[in-house]
Amino acid sequence: MWDGWRRLWHAIAYAVMTEAIEAGEGEAAVVEWIAANIGPVVRISRQGRWRPAWFVLAERDGVRLELYVRGARGASFPPMPLSYEAEVLAVFAEEGIRVPKVFGFIPAIPAIVMERVPGRPNIATAESDVIRGQLRKQLADEMRKIHAIAPQRLETIGAPNSDDRREAGLLPYRAIEQLYLNGDRLPSPDVEFVRRWIDRNIPDCEEGPAVITVDAGQFLFDGDRLTGMVDLELACIGDRHIDMAALRTRDRIEEIGDLEEFYDLYHQMGGIKLDRDRIAFHWVTFAMMVPLQIAHDLAHPKGNAQYHEYLGWHARAMDDTLKDIARIIRIELPDYALPPAAPGRAGMLLEAMISVVDDMLATDDYQHYRRQDLSLALKYAMDTSARQTSLEQEYLDELEGLTGVRPRSAWEGDVQLCQFLETAGPELDGPILSILYRRNLRVNLILRMHSLRRREGKEQE
Repeated sequence: MWDGWRRLWHAIAYAVMTEAIEAGEGEAAVVEWIAANIGPVVRISRQGRWRPAWFVLAERDGVRLELYVRGARGASFPPMPLSYEAEVLAVFAEEGIRVPKVFGFIPAIPAIVMERVPGRPNIATAESDVIRGQLRKQLADEMRKIHAIAPQRLETIGAPNSDDRREAGLLPYRAIEQLYLNGDRLPSPDVEFVRRWIDRNIPDCEEGPAVITVDAGQFLFDGDRLTGMVDLELACIGDRHIDMAALRTRDRIEEIGDLEEFYDLYHQMGGIKLDRDRIAFHWVTFAMMVPLQIAHDLAHPKGNAQYHEYLGWHARAMDDTLKDIARIIRIELPDYALPPAAPGRAGMLLEAMISVVDDMLATDDYQHYRRQDLSLALKYAMDTSARQTSLEQEYLDELEGLTGVRPRSAWEGDVQLCQFLETAGPELDGPILSILYRRNLRVNLILRMHSLRRREGKEQE
């Protein structure tokens, strides 16, 4: 990751040149499809987020419809195409799950055209504790109903299944791991270490696989009513405990509440009695799905408008993963503080570019989002370049202490550590984990200087 800021700079430059053109073409295709298949478009606006999505007001037979058009990521992941998510939504609707109604699919973008479900995320914004309790109960019941769907229903639309109780619990992880193995990737000793640790510690999926959403806990609510389960592109067959592990990550962004109480509530609503050790194991598998699926995109900055977003995803996910393994194997991770910044000409150029980006005109929600993201990316590159020499020397010192060989560069060190892991036994998990934790912190702490997206009070969990 030591040349990450250079790759980030290439991604920024390309994004500035091409993204506005591509966004305009996508919006025109949305308007054309809706006009031909539903009715005239009254209003359209792009959502201010990293993936293409639009809010649309259309008319059909004189009745106005609020629509949400969900575009594909434009990346090498997830394992299944966006058309699969449209089929999942149809299956879930037939099974009585509260999901948005699907009006159709636009292959040319690609994008799903669905109803715009009323409400908002994050029950922290609900009116009272009583309402929050009611919403948690509804979420537990929706998750129970999803887990009760016959796995064969998703098998028929392409989801893999397995009769092996150990591998059945890892089906979503294995699908995303295959993306990592098939794609180009940077030398990634952090990912390689965790992959080996998971393979050595797989628990049985004792009650057999179920339909799961994987990126669980995403829903909208209006008043005291859960109005829709959303973002179901990763839905598949696997261990129910994966969904429960994912709730911890979701809770950092959109409140779920006391998870121990929620696990008991799920059981009271008719779900299985949950194994806390398996939830802890799947904290690791769930968090690792992010670094695995974006590895190819981090190796290819050109045309990658989301490079800074992905860099942050990797750093936050690896922070969780390494801390969770440390908890499970009961070791203390070392404290770490960044070295002081040193002035440099590259940093001065980046500082000038930040001023240029901050002064760019932004006329809608999406342009405001992109301007802020580009500014944050440049600030990350500036603060990394100001510490580059010290950060690299720290890493080389640590690798020499572990292997007895001093690499010539951090890149060479990543390659050598990957090779070292091929023969390292579990007795070295502690020392290796400590080095990888500091390696990741060097990225994470700089990212946190300018943007911390977790809810206050949740960062150290």
